[in-house]
Amino acid sequence: MKKRLISLFVLLMFISKIHCQSTNVTYGDSLFLLGNYSKAIEVYKNNNLEDVDEKIAEAYLGIGNYELALEYYKKGITSTPNNILVKYKYGKLLSRTKKYEEALKVFNELIELDDSNPNYHYELGIVLEHKKNKLALNKFYKVFKLDSTHQKSIFKLAKNQLIKRHYDSVNYYINVGLKSYSNNVALINLKAQNYYHHKEYSEAIKWFQKLIALNESNQFIHEKLSSCYQNTNQLPLAIKHILLALKFEEKNADNLYGLGLLYEQEEDYINAENFIEEAISVLKVPLDKKYLRLGYVQCQQQKYPEAIKSFQKAIKENDKNEDAHFYLIYVKDRYYKDFDIKLYDDFMKKFPKTKYKTTVKTRLKLYRKEKFLKGDKED
Repeated sequence: MKKRLISLFVLLMFISKIHCQSTNVTYGDSLFLLGNYSKAIEVYKNNNLEDVDEKIAEAYLGIGNYELALEYYKKGITSTPNNILVKYKYGKLLSRTKKYEEALKVFNELIELDDSNPNYHYELGIVLEHKKNKLALNKFYKVFKLDSTHQKSIFKLAKNQLIKRHYDSVNYYINVGLKSYSNNVALINLKAQNYYHHKEYSEAIKWFQKLIALNESNQFIHEKLSSCYQNTNQLPLAIKHILLALKFEEKNADNLYGLGLLYEQEEDYINAENFIEEAISVLKVPLDKKYLRLGYVQCQQQKYPEAIKSFQKAIKENDKNEDAHFYLIYVKDRYYKDFDIKLYDDFMKKFPKTKYKTTVKTRLKLYRKEKFLKGDKED
């Protein structure tokens, strides 16, 4: 009778322990689900609970302590060797923390266990990609063969083909991907870029506009749309989108200058001048071409003194700029009554093979004829 009572007591204690552990695990899990990760870790650790290494690892991952997360994932692999999911999570975190050699080993082991799992191959491909190993692409292709709806691998394959300018292959992979996920913005972005690089600007516009419809508006998209509209002779829309691009980066010199050129094409020389000047003010590179364009725009408004100063600045930036030298002389010729014809001779000496030879010779001939008619004799 006494032995039976002892056995019953032990059994009750065992059941109580199990119930207590179960209660604590449930409490810890509740804390984890509510995002109270540190408190969950405390509960898991302080109650000597079993088989909670993975849970502790997940909680450490939640608070960003990757080293301890790795430590507990590793413990979880030891304590529950048949739990493949723990090993998979461990491998992903190794990759995320740039421990590529260890991650490589883990994913190769997982592939040995199950070669048909596309995500094992994908994660191995990511590791190989970080290691600049060309075999990464083979892994992404393997994923695609195992699962033609795998969006991440499709993106990798399509992007690689875009880099190589294999436009038809890009569209093939993207079209396959969009069949299973029509609003995949990463693939839509690649499709738009593919048409853009292939100079199919009207098609590119459709896909960049689809990105905007999906709330993916950003500087890159508006810059490309502006370029597309410019190349399809839709200048007002080109201006609209470069202005939108400037909202993301107000002091982007390339966009400011490009906007100035667009206004110049529209013969809005006031805005053209303003934006080219603004572009010049923020640039820290040789500015001769920018000053040259500014001078040209000022000429269109008959602002000859300002144009002369712009051409002089262009020459100061780059004394070998033939265009700047020519336009400086040409504007002086038009603006000053006492223009010195010798400037044309000096120009021809400096640039004997100039593309402006015919114009210069015509002006020299005209001046000499005028002098002859006035009775002046040349030496």
